[in-house]
Amino acid sequence: MLKGNGKTQRFSVKVSQGRKGVPGTRVQVAGPGISKTVTTGKNGVAVVSVKPNKAGIIRVLISNKKACNTQRIGIVGVYEPPVTG
Repeated sequence: MLKGNGKTQRFSVKVSQGRKGVPGTRVQVAGPGISKTVTTGKNGVAVVSVKPNKAGIIRVLISNKKACNTQRIGIVGVYEPPVTG
């Protein structure tokens, strides 16, 4: 779960086949105001840095390999009430 507060946040994506990581896989990350493509390293892990500005759903797609599903990550809206006093 990420916060939609406009600050940079990181998450990791692991692409595996069986129990082994798949190196060199392109991973597309798309969501509200976010469009990135990253490549996995030799252990099948890619670290993604995003700056979500609003609430929504981020989709994580594998583009250059055969994959069976798409993962989703939620972005929670942040509301700070006015402070008086």
